[in-house]
Amino acid sequence: MYFKNLNEAMQSQTRKILYGALVLLCVTFSAFILAKGKDKVAYPVLKERTGALANDPEWLKTKKSVETLYSTLDKKPNDTKTMLLLVKEFMQEARATGNFSYYNKA
Repeated sequence: MYFKNLNEAMQSQTRKILYGALVLLCVTFSAFILAKGKDKVAYPVLKERTGALANDPEWLKTKKSVETLYSTLDKKPNDTKTMLLLVKEFMQEARATGNFSYYNKA
């Protein structure tokens, strides 16, 4: 009888420790996401061109321009002029590739 109660007490204590560790882990993970997630902005990306469009010299200029705009937005995330230039590049890419469904959402 004594061993049964002792076993139950140990299981109860183990559960409490495991639940406490799980709660602590979840709180820590949530705090990490909140702290790091606010700084990162996910910008839409250019889709890689295929076929003859991939060999067009204009494609290299477009990629370079978009990369420059991304780096500017990383430094100044609220720069409206840069955002509008990025939108212009995406509109041009939609026209060049005909992939309006992707670039309209982007």
